Amino acid sequence: MVQGLGRMVAIAVEIPVVKTGTMWSRKVAEKVNSGEAVAVAITLFPVKKELAFPLLTQMKCLAPDFKCFHINGKAEFRNPFRHHLHRYWNMAEEWLLQIASQNPGKEIILLCWEKVEKDSDELWCHRQFVAEFIEQKWGIVVDEV
Repeated sequence: MVQGLGRMVAIAVEIPVVKTGTMWSRKVAEKVNSGEAVAVAITLFPVKKELAFPLLTQMKCLAPDFKCFHINGKAEFRNPFRHHLHRYWNMAEEWLLQIASQNPGKEIILLCWEKVEKDSDELWCHRQFVAEFIEQKWGIVVDEV
């Protein structure tokens, strides 16, 4: 909804296909290098390593802030990081929709460095919480590549 001329106006926006993955993934490299997807880092620090594919941009607003960065347990991390996502969601949503509009038909793959296992309390990453958050906000499924 957008406010215009003193009234709220509904604007149809196409929700993009969003996925998550690790920067080490061959599948991510294949999708990005083939033009099927764009790669977006959701890391706090700049990506300095050479990757097998180009990064479109870095979205620090979807990375853990310093308050969350040193929390080790998955259960202990969840609430502070969800608070962070709520705080920065408007910015992140606008950015994701802009990326989608500038890259029509392409998946957006949100990436960080960690390898994960689904439903694991040992091998987990903040991008799993980002995926869950986007799923709840947009009503879509965000799969891991």
